[in-house]
Amino acid sequence: MLIQDQNRYVFPGIGLGTIVSRATCVTNNMIYASGTALPEMLMSEEVAMGLLWPALSRIRDVNVRVARSVIRAAQQDRVDAAQQDRVDRATHLRQMDDEALDEWVHGNMYDPL
Repeated sequence: MLIQDQNRYVFPGIGLGTIVSRATCVTNNMIYASGTALPEMLMSEEVAMGLLWPALSRIRDVNVRVARSVIRAAQQDRVDAAQQDRVDRATHLRQMDDEALDEWVHGNMYDPL
């Protein structure tokens, strides 16, 4: 149950990060980055309450952070580049700092409301 509970947090961020980075595949490093981003999002109050994952009410913010980690891992692994010439497929993302990237990712998220 615990592993399945984590899935609702990381999989949307993995998908979003992969799509917006235009990655050609999902690497182990991208999966690892998504998993390490999740506990980093815990607030001190949530830790004090004994929570393992951030509050579900913050899931969209968590997904932005997970997506950013996935994007940065894709950039590190160079899977955001066209395979034949290794040209960056999403140069605008590589040039953003983390705060700007978070804003950009949030602006490109699907919002059902």
